Amino acid sequence: MRIGCFHLNQIGDLLFSLPALHNLRQWQPDARLISIVRPSCRDLLSLSGLVDDAIERTGDSLSANLDVARKLRREQLDLLLLFSTSAAAWYTAMLSGARERIGFTHCLGGAFFSHRVPWSPPPSTENDLRLVEAAGCPVTKRDYVGLIRPGEIEVGEADRLLESVGVAAGEETAVLSPGSSPGREIKRWPDECCARVADRLHEQFGLIPVIVGMKGDAEGIMRMSRRARDITGRTSLPVLAGVIARSRMVVGTDSGVMHLAGAVGAPVIALFGPTDHTITGPQGIHRIVCLDLPCAPCQANTCAIGRPCMEDITPDMVIRAVSDLGEDHNAD
Repeated sequence: MRIGCFHLNQIGDLLFSLPALHNLRQWQPDARLISIVRPSCRDLLSLSGLVDDAIERTGDSLSANLDVARKLRREQLDLLLLFSTSAAAWYTAMLSGARERIGFTHCLGGAFFSHRVPWSPPPSTENDLRLVEAAGCPVTKRDYVGLIRPGEIEVGEADRLLESVGVAAGEETAVLSPGSSPGREIKRWPDECCARVADRLHEQFGLIPVIVGMKGDAEGIMRMSRRARDITGRTSLPVLAGVIARSRMVVGTDSGVMHLAGAVGAPVIALFGPTDHTITGPQGIHRIVCLDLPCAPCQANTCAIGRPCMEDITPDMVIRAVSDLGEDHNAD
């Protein structure tokens, strides 16, 4: 059997689809499983060991998608699953030559699919699992925990990177990820709060705080923190997975880093404001820090009242969650 999976573009969305890939692999262990992904996600997907090959989507132009369709036709797919609802996904599916195509009901061009299943916004693991169930695949795993496995190469590169910012071999770290993806700055946690938590993680728990994210995410934090180390903009996704794998925990906002931590199996302290942690919260060992506000979660990209859902999350609240997580972990 030859199975193709057309993925969404963001890191978190890719990780949401890992349980679907895992279940497909369990269902059809001898199948050829092919993912269609952005180039930036290909190396991360390889750490799962769940797919046999990946076809890169290099852009949204007609020519780029036609190139993907041609490659899929050569694969002679028996089944194509569309985790994406974009126009590019459906017309690539139409030209792929796949004998069976399964997508979501509200997808443009969905009337041409073999089967359609309901979709509930935003993208989530549960949405993706509906697709594999529609294909007849039993679902035995519903989370991504442990499905990203950085190896010796990734962990070794992580160790060398951390040594370059003063973290000695064997020293325990806590990863901090206060940023957000472009266009979603509403989810960012204030630099001052992150700096205070960074210092307290060292003072109270003996952990070296390491800031990750895009280049520039840590500038304000580093001016205010005495203990933080900055590796923003210096990690590929596989090396970031290695950094997370050797950390005690990850403290961060609703982001791809948060989900990567869960997929690696690291404990997570997750800060939620405008988004709904009951839908896109971390999987695995975690604690949620959020405020009970009448306007949250709003799912908006901007805020006219000063982002109280994020601005009013205090360092004390986060440190309390760290302590609770540690106590429960020790009890286990």
